[in-house]
Parts: sequence; C-alpha cells; structure tokens
Amino acid sequence: MRLRHLVPVLFATVCWGADPAPLPVAELRLADGSALIEHWKTGPLHRAWQDPAVQRLHPHLERGLEKSRSELGVDPLEVLTALRDATLTVESAGSDATLPAVRAQAVLGRFAAAVIAKAREEGAQAAQAAGSDEAVSQEQATLARFGEALVLAFNQPAAAPTAPAPATADLAAVVHWQGVVAMIRALAAKAGKDDDEIAGMDKAFAQMLEHGNAHARYELRLVPEGILERFVMDSAWNPSGKPVDRALLDRLPANTLMMLAGGFDGAGYWSMVKEQYAAGKEAAVLAMIDQALAGAGVKAGTADLVQSINGTLLVALTPGMPAPGFTFAIPRSPALDQAIEAGLAKIQAQAPVEGDSTLIPLPPQIPVALNLARAPGHWVLSTDQALLQGWLAGTPGGWRDSAAAKVALAKAPAEATVIGASDTPAVLRTIGGFLGMGLAMAEGLEPADKQAILTFVQKLAAHASPGYVYSSPVGKELVTEGRGVLGAAAGPMLATGAVVITVMGLRAATRAAGGGRTDAPDEDVAVRTLKSGIFPAEVQFQAGGYVDQDGDGRGEYGFLGELGGVATVAKGKTLKLVDEEVAGGGKQGWSFTVHLPDGDGVAAEEPEEGQERTALPAAADRQERRFVAYAWPADSEHGRMFALTQDGVLFVAPFTGEAPAFDALFGGEGWDAAPTWDKYQAGPKPKAEAAPAAKPAPAPAPAKAEPLM
Repeated sequence: MRLRHLVPVLFATVCWGADPAPLPVAELRLADGSALIEHWKTGPLHRAWQDPAVQRLHPHLERGLEKSRSELGVDPLEVLTALRDATLTVESAGSDATLPAVRAQAVLGRFAAAVIAKAREEGAQAAQAAGSDEAVSQEQATLARFGEALVLAFNQPAAAPTAPAPATADLAAVVHWQGVVAMIRALAAKAGKDDDEIAGMDKAFAQMLEHGNAHARYELRLVPEGILERFVMDSAWNPSGKPVDRALLDRLPANTLMMLAGGFDGAGYWSMVKEQYAAGKEAAVLAMIDQALAGAGVKAGTADLVQSINGTLLVALTPGMPAPGFTFAIPRSPALDQAIEAGLAKIQAQAPVEGDSTLIPLPPQIPVALNLARAPGHWVLSTDQALLQGWLAGTPGGWRDSAAAKVALAKAPAEATVIGASDTPAVLRTIGGFLGMGLAMAEGLEPADKQAILTFVQKLAAHASPGYVYSSPVGKELVTEGRGVLGAAAGPMLATGAVVITVMGLRAATRAAGGGRTDAPDEDVAVRTLKSGIFPAEVQFQAGGYVDQDGDGRGEYGFLGELGGVATVAKGKTLKLVDEEVAGGGKQGWSFTVHLPDGDGVAAEEPEEGQERTALPAAADRQERRFVAYAWPADSEHGRMFALTQDGVLFVAPFTGEAPAFDALFGGEGWDAAPTWDKYQAGPKPKAEAAPAAKPAPAPAPAKAEPLM
C-alpha cells in the first residue's frame, strides 16, 4: 500500500507553493465509521440495494470487495466500522517552507498495524517518529502508528495524535480563504504567471476578504432522503444575485423533471468582475467579442449586454420523446433583443414578433423541434412545444402544486437567489427506461442481471424523495443547501443522465430514420415512431411499474393508449410517453398498435378510451416480458409493414392489405413461435411484393417462462 493512496489530497497539493509563514488552509472531520454505516442504512440507495429482487447483483459487489481485500490486505468495510476520530488538516507551508503541510489521523483499532505492514510490502521504508510504536516513510510522507491510531504526515513531522473536536456532521470541513489565497498565489508564481494574471486573481479574492468572507463551512449528512449538504460563507455579499421571481416558475408544467432558477443582477455582476477584465488577456478577449458584435450590427458591447440582464434565468427539463424536453429562459432587454435578432439573421431565421415563436434550423437528422419565443419579459428557447405554448398564453403550468415544487419552495427562504428542484422518482424512472433500452442491446450480461439492474433503478425511484437546492442570504451569511439521492451533486449528475438520455434518444431516432435519408419518407415515419417513440416508451412504462397486476413489484408493458394518455393506468393517472396521434393509433399515413399476451396464449384486450386495463393477474408474468408493436400503411394496400418486439429488434414484411394479427410476426403460430419476418435494415426500400396472409392462431401450448430481454 503506497502512502499516497491513503490520502489522495496529499498528492493533489504537492504542486502548491506557499508563503514561508504557514496559514491554515482547510480542516476536515469525519464521523465515526459505525455512525456513518448506520446513517447510510437509512438512505434510499441502501434500501433499494437490499430489496430481494436485487439480490442477484450482490455477488458483483462482493467480487469488488474481495479484490480490494486482496490488494489492501484488509477488509474496507471492517476498517470503516473500526474508524474513529478521523481528521485531516492542511497548512499553506510545511517543513520546506515551499510545499503545503498535510496531516491526517484516525483510530483504526486492530487494523492500524496491518496498514503499516501493507505499506512496508509496497516499498515504504522504516522511519522515526517521536513516541510512535512504528513508522514508515515514502518521499515526503510519513505514516506512524501510535497504538491503535495512525498518523499520516506530509511535509511535516508525524507527531502523536491529538484529541479532535466532536463531529458535528457525518463530514464537516472548514476552508480558510487567506490560506487558499497564499497557496494559489505561490502556485501562480511557480508556474511563471505574469504580474497581470496574478493581479487579476488577487482582485477576485481581495473582494471576498474585503466583504468579510474569511471562511467557508461545509457539512454533509446522510439522511433518510439521501444526502443533505450545506455550504455557508461568512458574508452574505453577492452583488450578482437577486431573489428568484417565483411567479415565473408557475410557467412550468406539473410533470417537470428538473428545474433551476437564478436571480441575476447584471449590473451588480459587472461591478464585481469589471476590474478583472480591465487589462491583459481578458481585456483583449472582450475587445474581440465587442468587435464581432459591432460587425453583426449590434450597438451594445459585452459590458452593455451583461449589465442589461436583470431578472430570473430558468432552465428546465420535461418529459418528451425521443428525448426529454429542454427549456431555457433569459430576461429580455433592448440590448439583448438586438443581439438575438442579429444572431437569428446570421442563421437565416425569422425573428419572432412579440408573443410568438420561430423555429431554429437544426440538422435534419435531429428529430426535435427547437423554437425561440419572444415572450413578455423573457426570451424562451425550448424543445417542449406544450410548455412553450402555455408560456406564451400566460397560463399556469401546474408545477407549483407538484411534490418537487412544494419541497423546494418550502425549503428556500423568501430571499433565495437560486432555487432548484428535482422530481427524482420521475427522473430515475426516465433514466431507467432508457437504461433498459441500452441493456436490451448490451452483450455479456445475463438476462436476469439486466432485469435486476432495471429493478434496482425502479426500486430506487420508489424509495427516492424530491430533491432541492437553494442559495440565499441568511442573516449575515450566504447559505447554499441541497438534498438528493446523491446530495447537491445529484442535480448535475441527474442532469448529466438526462443529457445522456437525450443523446441516446437522438441517436436512436437518427439510426431509425436511416441517417436522415429521404427516399422513403413514409417508412421513415413508421420506423422512427416504433424505434424512437414506442420502444423507449414501453421500456420506461415497464420499468416505472405503472401497471402491476400481480403486485410483485415488477411492471408490465403497456398498450398504446396507456402510453399516450388515451387510457388510464393505476388510480386514474394518465401518461404522455408517446404523442397523442400515435396513442390514437395513427400518424402521417400510418396505423399503429401494440399487442400484449393474455393468460390463454392470445392477445389481451386493450382498454377503452378513458378506462383502466381489465386486470388479468394470470397474464401479468407474460406481459412483464412480451409485447409486439406493429405499423402498417393506413390508406394503401401496398408497401411494407413493420413489427417491433421487447428486445428492440425491428422486423419488416410486405403489406398484406389488412391490419396484422397479434401473431403476424410469428407466422400466425402464437406468442412462442420464432419471428418469420425479415429483420429491418436501413437503406433503400425494395419493390413491393405480394405476401401470404398470416394464418389464424391455433390453440397455443402452455406458456413458458421467458426472460425480459
């Protein structure tokens, strides 16, 4: 065990220079390991992991732990259980007056001697540390054992452990800005930065210190909802922030997945940063931007544009197919209006009039419509047409009544300059749906493992709570607080997941449409709808457990009307996983349907409009594993028809002139027969051929248990 592996912070700071006089930089305190474990057990990740349906995945984790035991020589979980009095401190200068001094200490019980022994095996040399039972060193790091306690010291002597202050949270840290400034200043000098660059950096920190920001405190707590994080600055100074306009949030729909709003005072922001852009490279960059704006006919420069923005900015993600809807709103100003109009002219797009929107040109293979609206008070860029229409009409979207909104608005103080919310259960169900699509195509995993992974995400969604984040002046301090499955980082991480979902959806739609080819536009509609509309909707429906007729915690696939809100699901709820045309059975000259097995080997009956599915507990196991979707020409007796199954494979056959039976894909031989149609390949379509009509389904054999994928 190399010493640098014990405390990665040590080598993250090796390059830092510092003033000769050491200043405190950071202090960290970790709660006892037994408390950490008990707190972790109350959270959603642990509860989802312990679900019986996920037990199949546990050996994979155990293999990882076994590898760690082999490499480290100790059991990581047993070490964590024994951990007590763990602290870490950093000072701006150590023994050599150049590099920082870092010290970590912890009581590890019987594992302390084992860690020293493993370090020797990895090449650490015997060393001396006053009062220690044994010590080893490597480069500038020394590891010493004092009974059951270990001390790891970098660039300073390994002195005996001290009694730490009581833990105030599962993880607590304090950062001292003067010490940070000293280290960064020395780093810049060591890297050969010129005086102008160092001066710009100094100005930023000088403002913080001038306004009383001497320290920052961070606390992390493991709570039943996930991870709660709180970051507190000494001073409430924040000239660029202003309270979020909460009335603006009413424009969001009730099913919003994630949102983040921030109040922005452009004039205050510019007053804070203008000195940093007054000279040197930054000034040259601004001059180039101003020149480009002037060349486009924009009278305002960068400073004018920034200072003109005053109000609430908003970003939101909403459900959508083939990708989640994205919306961005920014406060309008005469300067910004002129800049946006000039930009639209550059891409040959018509600037919208007040209260209207314009389509932003995108590559033809990207199957989303991006619109820019000139709404009262804001420019709104969105791929969610329903949200945009409601925004322009001034009608409330219903978000304020959602569970995520109620949590976020209740937690955020009235003066909050940032408010964010996440409907984490819905986000996880959405991610789970696209994860299922990816797993269906993945190799090297057993079908049961794939199902266990999907079940874990589904269970995590069931245990998750809405997440939130806010930043607000509270008295004389500036407080930022966030809670989520993974803490304040959950928002960016889930947003990253949403971006991945978007990319997957767009790539799938592009592949399904044959890379944007135009020789068979009608077929492109059918293929794209099946592959990038119905298929991900089915995966999301099944993973979300919207229908669970046998109550086993594993959802069934959905009928077309259920996917699009024509029929209802549990407790009268309606969904919008596919658009209304498709849910109604037709779109752009194509007819669509989805068949599910019943308990007798034929097709179950689809619910009527506005009704729930007739419960068939005996069919639930089959409906958890099977569906088939068809598309065929609605107004022609010629052409081709398409079929898609739960594994994501698309099949094609000449159209017979009649709507395909539920088992047409299987040669009329029932659900258990192999597909008889050809697998679809994107490319020029062949000439139409006559095809024999599907044979009627015979009495099927007893149903066999089948894997989902």
